[in-house]
Amino acid sequence: MSSDTQQKTGDNDSSQSGSGGNFLTRSKAFRALVDKAYAVCDSDKAGKITKTELYAGLLLVHLNLAKYAGPAACYPPTRKVCDQLFEAADADRSGTIDKDEFVKIMGITCAQITGRILIYYLVLIMLVPTIATIVVDYLEITNDSFQERAAEQSIGIAFFFLVIPMGWNYIDTVSEKELEKHAHSPKKKDASASKME
Repeated sequence: MSSDTQQKTGDNDSSQSGSGGNFLTRSKAFRALVDKAYAVCDSDKAGKITKTELYAGLLLVHLNLAKYAGPAACYPPTRKVCDQLFEAADADRSGTIDKDEFVKIMGITCAQITGRILIYYLVLIMLVPTIATIVVDYLEITNDSFQERAAEQSIGIAFFFLVIPMGWNYIDTVSEKELEKHAHSPKKKDASASKME
């Protein structure tokens, strides 16, 4: 089946399945990044990768995403979560998974990055300047003074060390629950294969 046919039928777009996909994980750029990571991890070109190679691929994808997404992509899932997803995907217990399963796991594990980016830039662009202005006005600090700049910087630092991590922790908690649900759910691929027989 050609890649054009696969894309039209949805066979090649496993990162979209389930609730793990979003506009980032369904993008061509993300798919190209995942394909490149898979090629690096599948160094023997056997078409299968191991649990260790899966985690290396996950880290590679997150590091490459960090070039574009900034710190939002610098928090990959834990090795334990990655291992759970590997076990769920490895239905035949061969100790390996194929490329489609790799792509699906990357889509699931990277889905929270969009939320992280959104929180990061909302806080950076909207919340910090607004709150800083309100506080400076409330405290009646003189405009263009050292105290005004110090107050604005302190508020900005507080938001970046408190508010953003709290938002990211919330996203991670929700994402981890979603990952655990995927890791413990039966494989849908087996159900569709048995229907075809």
